[in-house]
Amino acid sequence: MVDGPMTQPAYKGVTTNPAPHTLDQVQRYLRENANVINRINQGKFNAVLEITLNDFGTTTTITDARLTRLGSARFDPLTADAATELAAGTMYVTAANRRNGEWTITHSAADGEAMLFDDDTNMLFDDDTNMLFDGTSGDRTFKMVMIG
Repeated sequence: MVDGPMTQPAYKGVTTNPAPHTLDQVQRYLRENANVINRINQGKFNAVLEITLNDFGTTTTITDARLTRLGSARFDPLTADAATELAAGTMYVTAANRRNGEWTITHSAADGEAMLFDDDTNMLFDDDTNMLFDGTSGDRTFKMVMIG
């Protein structure tokens, strides 16, 4: 699951099953490979997610089959609040939080403050001001490029 909208173009991969046997099948397979290689050379290789950081905590979990424990990511902020988060240096994914198919991003709380959940009222409050948190602290949306 991606916390936030996920928009991703569907770049067709190469067909590998069944293996080509006839000359026509081999030619079609070679054309498919050439098209995929050309798209990769144009930067279109199906490795981008759009994510929005969780406003109600200090972690956001991303689930995608393309994520690997040895992979790497680059975060490209799409909003001013996202750029502030990235510049603050508080957003990272530890080695322990990189699992095949799922990563957990650690980041600051939505407003940079600690939040308290009141079990009696089922409401979230700012720890410093005791004011009700309305979830409108800002949109921290990124494009995330995954490699590996």
